[in-house]
Amino acid sequence: MATAKLNTGYVRTVMEGRGIRFHSADRTRSLIASLPEEDRVFIATCLRKVHAGVEESNEFAAVAAIGYCTSDEVHTKLASSGLTEVPLVSLYKWVVSDADGLRRIKAAADGDESERRAIAERLGLDQPGVRATGEHAVNAALAEEVHWQAPEAEMGGAGKPRKRSRSDGDWAGQDKARSYARDEPQVKAAAAGKHHVYVKSAGLTFEIDKLRRGEEGRRFTVRVEGAQGSEGKGYDWLQKVTVQLTAGELHQAAAVVLGMADRFVASHHGDQRDKGLEIRREKGGVMVRLTRTGQAIAVGVGQDHLYKVALVFMRALTMNDPDVDPRVLLDTLRLTAAVDRAAEK
Repeated sequence: MATAKLNTGYVRTVMEGRGIRFHSADRTRSLIASLPEEDRVFIATCLRKVHAGVEESNEFAAVAAIGYCTSDEVHTKLASSGLTEVPLVSLYKWVVSDADGLRRIKAAADGDESERRAIAERLGLDQPGVRATGEHAVNAALAEEVHWQAPEAEMGGAGKPRKRSRSDGDWAGQDKARSYARDEPQVKAAAAGKHHVYVKSAGLTFEIDKLRRGEEGRRFTVRVEGAQGSEGKGYDWLQKVTVQLTAGELHQAAAVVLGMADRFVASHHGDQRDKGLEIRREKGGVMVRLTRTGQAIAVGVGQDHLYKVALVFMRALTMNDPDVDPRVLLDTLRLTAAVDRAAEK
């Protein structure tokens, strides 16, 4: 039953409905046909959950990778690197498992011979008689290479440090700010743990997330993700910018969203310490600006969305301090915001 919906039209509907660029019906059809049955079942599950808005990060990445692998841009770059025989299924598996795939393809297209050889070897193109055909399931690759282990799993057996894998890096701009909060009882009980804001130029997602490391007993925060948009062509979520607020930053950002402060700025986020987030009050709403070296995404959040965004922040705050009455929490937030404003004068 899962594969019954796995047709090109359904894939396009799901992708475009969530702002993921759909590029080529022919390549998408070819990719689906070349996947082993178990992989198609997995992708069908991912599509269903993405369509319903209840997906995990790796499931969203699996769907977004379809658009990336079937785009003219990627195939043009591969062709300019002399890699014209790359099977779609091999390219797809590599995209969902390699933390630095986009940069490597661009480097190869720009003439980096070492990268060209490395990519060819990874895809089995330089080995006589060997063609990658999808023998390793996509879901296995995701589980083994994309999934990030929580901080408490940083130490391996006998107290030895866990070996750093590719997934510890920044794949699709996520760093380690991936949601592990959705299965938490508090989040499941909440009416809504995330909210999307889409405009022509970009898209934003605000979602309750679990802190990488608890701070003073607080476990929850808000993750903000942004992706550039192109009129009529969706959003480039594979190059999204993600910032996970620390526990200290959470209440400062919430104060702006709730109208108690004028501006919040966070910097030096991400594994490369090159990401930032600014939220500032503007007439009729707030302006949210996500930055990464060489990239900036700005989206105005108007009154129609601001209420639901504010609820995401409020839920995260109350989950961290469940013993505090929400009215007292708001009063405390208003008081501390007033103190901060006075200190700035």
